[in-house]
Amino acid sequence: MSRSAVISSHRRPVAFVAAATGVALLLGAWPAYGAPNEDGASPSGDATISGLSPEFLQNQATLDALKGWILDQPQAAGRGYIDQINDSSALAVRLLWHGDDPFLRRVLDHAANLGVSATVEKRSMSLQQIRKATERIWSRVDAFATAGFLINSIAAVGIEDSGLQIGGTYVGDLRAPRGQAVSEAVKNGRESLAGSIAQVAGGDVVLVENETGVASVSRSTDTSPFWSGGYMLSGSGEVCSVGFALLLSGTTYATTARHCRGTFADRSNSSITYGSNYQYSSDGGASLLSSRGAGNMFYGDWTTQAYKRVSGLRDVGLGDVVCTSGGNSGTHCSVKVVNTSYYWNDGYGWFYTIEAQQQQGGNIAVIQGDSGGPVYVGNADGTVAAVGMIQGWNGTAITGSACGSVHDLGSNICSQTVLFSSMRTIANSFGATLVTG
Repeated sequence: MSRSAVISSHRRPVAFVAAATGVALLLGAWPAYGAPNEDGASPSGDATISGLSPEFLQNQATLDALKGWILDQPQAAGRGYIDQINDSSALAVRLLWHGDDPFLRRVLDHAANLGVSATVEKRSMSLQQIRKATERIWSRVDAFATAGFLINSIAAVGIEDSGLQIGGTYVGDLRAPRGQAVSEAVKNGRESLAGSIAQVAGGDVVLVENETGVASVSRSTDTSPFWSGGYMLSGSGEVCSVGFALLLSGTTYATTARHCRGTFADRSNSSITYGSNYQYSSDGGASLLSSRGAGNMFYGDWTTQAYKRVSGLRDVGLGDVVCTSGGNSGTHCSVKVVNTSYYWNDGYGWFYTIEAQQQQGGNIAVIQGDSGGPVYVGNADGTVAAVGMIQGWNGTAITGSACGSVHDLGSNICSQTVLFSSMRTIANSFGATLVTG
């Protein structure tokens, strides 16, 4: 992926710094294991949430329950709630808020009843204003491309209130040769364009030059009803992972990312088929497969036979720690949520994802081939809660042995940053419910 320049700002329209970034979808390959262990025991060296204490896990569950309660209240976003930054080590939360609706008092009271220490951080734009701003920007995406910036994503709700982070590629006169310093004329042109986009947005913007793509490149001998975290291969050679199962109109379905298209089979046994794409979600970038799904999830490295039972949905906030479980690379934990409104295009349309970053040096969050796989958090009772579906990667591209032990390496790109869509959003989009173990 290319190294690039960034125009950034903190509560101002534009400034100029350097960075290396990228965004991509995750398409990919295969593992080898037998039937799952009956007791669901973890393989050596694996943990549901890497090295975190039961107290931390319980605190995170409490904070996520607070978010779930807020989202269940009528018109929560329209009454000021944007999101929350969770501190599970201290059972504390920073509520990101806009305005002074009395609903805030109810939220603070409910937090206190849960034993949560809550503070309020006022943000410059409401969630509704943010969504309208992204719509205004996308409505003029062709004009901005003509002006010199081809937009591919918008990250809207991060830990810092630094404006809308708009990802894309400079083109035409605003494109600088790779490895060369940006000229004053190009710099001024970029700042002028950023100012124009900020006017359309009605707030601060950060222009980030990056690239995008999907993360597909097959835990590989599963049988129907299929478990999440499995690894599958299409007839055209595309490999993807299996997501959490959904129940729709009395029938269970295995799921995957919607950019994983074709007729799929076990990566290591082509006679066992997942079928083809049965239905696409209107939001969340997901697809139902024509095969049946079950409420269990593979976890551990890509060779694992271990599994955990799925117990329910979970809504995560900023600062929460999650795990991914892709078919190509297996489980990766200590992955911290850093943005809850990352708007991007998987090649089939725009939708909101969640951005999370690996916190352990030398470890990754995702590799190509993990697309469609589950994002989860562990529960103290040994089950897992369904958080989301792996969609892509963002950040600096990593290749080769630095990706660690995976089933299919080759030229596949891995990253310490993962983009995933909300499982609740996906289920609601289909009008379906989560299949539990």
